[in-house]
Amino acid sequence: MSSPSSARSAGRTARPRRRTSAAFAVAVADRAAGFAAGQRVRIVACEDDPRAVGRTGRIVDEVPPGLLTGGRWTVHGVGLLIGPVLCHTRELRPA
Repeated sequence: MSSPSSARSAGRTARPRRRTSAAFAVAVADRAAGFAAGQRVRIVACEDDPRAVGRTGRIVDEVPPGLLTGGRWTVHGVGLLIGPVLCHTRELRPA
């Protein structure tokens, strides 16, 4: 005779492992070369807004970027008519 606990677990199937997204993988890789909040950076490329290329701004994020921003840093103060932009670490250089 089997115990009630083994009967309950026998009908369950194991959940498949959740795969990490590509954005999360980029975020983890970019954390190694992080920036600090308030640090001035030069934008060398920007998928979010090409008008920001060649300009300088400051990092807004106090923690390394995660899934919410797709592994990108928030840069503010880029220009009068350009709002905050999201840039990957590979698109930024210290100013």
